[in-house]
Amino acid sequence: MQRFVFCLRSFFFACYYEVCKEYTICMRTLFICAALIAGCLQSPRSQQQELKFNTDGKFKIVQFTDLHYIYGDARSDLEQIGEVIDAEKPDLIIVTGDVIYGKPAEESMRTVVEQIAAKKTPFVILFGNHDDENGLSRAELFDIVKSYPYNLTISAEGISGFGNGILPLKGANGRNAAILYCLDSHAYSTIKNVEGYDYIKFDQIQWYRENSAAFTKQNNGAPLPSLAFFHIPLPEYAQAASDEKAVLIGTRKEKSCPPQLNSGLFAAMKEMGDIMGTFVGHDHDNDYAVLYKDILLAYGRYTGGNTVYNNLKPNGARVIELTEGERSIKTWIHLKGNQIIHTVNYPALPDTAEYTLQPGDLIFQEACSGQTEEAIKGVTESIGGYNFTHVGMVYKDERDSIQVIEAIPPRVKLTPLTDYLYPSGREAEACRPTSVVARLKPAYRHCIPQAVKEALQLLGKEYDYGYTLNNDKYYCSELIYDVLLKANGGTAVFPLNRMTFKADEADEVLPEWTDYFRRLGIPVPEGEEGINPGAMSRSEVIEVVPVNLYR
Repeated sequence: MQRFVFCLRSFFFACYYEVCKEYTICMRTLFICAALIAGCLQSPRSQQQELKFNTDGKFKIVQFTDLHYIYGDARSDLEQIGEVIDAEKPDLIIVTGDVIYGKPAEESMRTVVEQIAAKKTPFVILFGNHDDENGLSRAELFDIVKSYPYNLTISAEGISGFGNGILPLKGANGRNAAILYCLDSHAYSTIKNVEGYDYIKFDQIQWYRENSAAFTKQNNGAPLPSLAFFHIPLPEYAQAASDEKAVLIGTRKEKSCPPQLNSGLFAAMKEMGDIMGTFVGHDHDNDYAVLYKDILLAYGRYTGGNTVYNNLKPNGARVIELTEGERSIKTWIHLKGNQIIHTVNYPALPDTAEYTLQPGDLIFQEACSGQTEEAIKGVTESIGGYNFTHVGMVYKDERDSIQVIEAIPPRVKLTPLTDYLYPSGREAEACRPTSVVARLKPAYRHCIPQAVKEALQLLGKEYDYGYTLNNDKYYCSELIYDVLLKANGGTAVFPLNRMTFKADEADEVLPEWTDYFRRLGIPVPEGEEGINPGAMSRSEVIEVVPVNLYR
């Protein structure tokens, strides 16, 4: 009845806005309203749809997360949804919460769901902590989602929340071959003296355990390969990020924000032995995946526009591919613009020892503030959607202490790693640079020992404010270029480029750069040879290494 009443409200909403100026109802309105009533009185067609592995043994899921859509707000962005779906052609779409972020809630939710449903691909919508803050309850939002075709959103009865559901994936023999669990991670703590976010409830965990045990029994005692999707990360996400042995593949620009209380879902997953990975959203500046106690803990990629904080540019989605008959996951980030980054293969993640800092590693940084840094971002393009403004070279001293050789005003210097990562102090984490490690490919690693020696000999040299080559002064990427050139016998490792101080293909130099060089009293070196951190990061002679710098 609740669903029917809500649909009637939608009926009158549609009819009201379709009334003609002459106060006669348009024929188009009659068809729209009839369709709305029909949708209210019948179950969605997709409820009977069976999910199964394709003939090639693959099953692909696209995870969108944190759209934070507001109807009529120009800061909202849904373009990447269609782009990613068209490019990846998934078998299932899962949205892991914070779908909408403002009023009008109904129009906001319908706009998002209509765009997804238009692709005629099965989908599931889960809720985050912000979805029901805009005038409609979770129950009402759930009813909106259920009114659309192709949705497979389920809400198991008798347990906490909305959207708790199980999606079996059938194999070639028609039997269950894998299981997808969808869970409501709720919103905020309702317990006195416990602040922050809510947790997945005990009855939800028991529901998962009972169903997992039943699937295992049906499979002759062998746990089926399974995944879990929800919005707010588990406390184990924070624990994994602080583990010195953990390898994080992807971007971590903020601390995990799990609930303060650990209700034991991760422990239950370990006991049941079926879950290979969990996939969440919530923390907009994270898109990494990390293996923790043999379970892959992964974030999706922030999908929304600029209605809320986000520092991962461009936005995008996570793609997850399962293989029938295997306990394996292949997952990657699909950026707007169809760039693929951060591919992970579970369980064959990289060896931990390989992904610790080594002498000669390059640490690229994307600054968070400063006029010069913002000007650099405007004229550089970096790998992985970053806008790098700085780069330094790793050095280990005789005590095995890690430092960074960098050219930074006023001169070339050695900087302790912690100071390099936290230039404003460790407590100023909200404004720390984003740091990414890259390593020379094997063909060039013979240059590293001599390059480090060459760099140490340049300590104290003046910083090159004018970005001019061969003047016994150095800017950050010029320092790296020069020491590797010398170490490689005079043959450049990184190619030089023609510098530009214009945005994209603009005709005029950016005002920031015009003012910058005017203050120096020199002409803008437009078109002169040089190299910037962004161009260096895109070079084929290096590879990004997923070193967990921020623990």
